[in-house]
Amino acid sequence: MKSPIFLVSTGRTGTKYFSRFFSTYGIDVASYHTTKFTRTLNILGNMYSRNLLSKGTMKTLWKVLKFHDIHKHSLRYIECNPYYYNLINIIADFFPNAKFVFIIRDPKSFIISHIKWEKQRWQSTVANSLVPFWQPTSYLDQVRGLRNNYYQRVDFYGKIWAKKNSSIIKAIKGKENTFFLRFEQVFHPDTGFEVMSRLVGWLDVALRKPISRDMLSTKINKTKGDKAYLWDNTCNRIMNRHCLPLLNQIKYL
Repeated sequence: MKSPIFLVSTGRTGTKYFSRFFSTYGIDVASYHTTKFTRTLNILGNMYSRNLLSKGTMKTLWKVLKFHDIHKHSLRYIECNPYYYNLINIIADFFPNAKFVFIIRDPKSFIISHIKWEKQRWQSTVANSLVPFWQPTSYLDQVRGLRNNYYQRVDFYGKIWAKKNSSIIKAIKGKENTFFLRFEQVFHPDTGFEVMSRLVGWLDVALRKPISRDMLSTKINKTKGDKAYLWDNTCNRIMNRHCLPLLNQIKYL
């Protein structure tokens, strides 16, 4: 099969948009957002990252749950899945020629988006508060979400932003088959066209029609409402405690 493509991120980074973009405009591609066993693999991946599963066990589970389904595709396989942040080295072992697109979003907008998403979608509330190993944080941090304390959720999602992005950066370090995307540049009218054109060219994916700015104008899975959520100096201090070291490391600021 032709080398598959995986878009990896923290989530809340437009992964559903990208899956639909390639599904709608890509030629000879099989493009997906989340797929069968995605949520199971998210939990297993977090267990693996905490050394509760060995790499050999995780590879066996990946082979049973995902490898054969991906390998059987005759079309170029693209998965824009925000749950593979702890599984990149496993994926690369099975697909050494795979291409990885790393999407990163400003932590403040990520935190606010995730808090709003959690409040408007009960499945997210349950997963992030009650399902063990759903996130790469402690279970106590998850359960504390039931108190509905805003600062605690800023702290929670700040930790998640840092842990997930750190895992991705560590896994892709030194790999030539990686493309770095800033969420804000993709969906900005002044930069989106150029960034997406470079991405499509690097991936070597043929499109049904040339990229135009109207292709980049519609986000998917947007959070509802324009209510101004609380964000003050306390939120900044919490966010910076978790996120600033990594922001400085990757020169994101």
